[in-house]
Amino acid sequence: AVFVVDISDGSGNNIFYKVFRIKPLPDKTINTWQKGSIGFKLPEIISNMDQIKFYIWNVEKQTYLLDDLSLEFYIYDTR
Repeated sequence: AVFVVDISDGSGNNIFYKVFRIKPLPDKTINTWQKGSIGFKLPEIISNMDQIKFYIWNVEKQTYLLDDLSLEFYIYDTR
């Protein structure tokens, strides 16, 4: 499964698209909860950005459990 950030304009054209593996390295740990986090920088939000989507994509369509998902946004000063 991957976490996807997808920003598009009013015509449906992609402005920004980024995919992150939820579990970065394959291992033999299964059937147990694991904590994880992903950090990334979004482009500056401008007026032609019509839609911003964040979603989990289960690419291989296997059984996958995800719990307690939260998104946190921070504004940083570029001055």
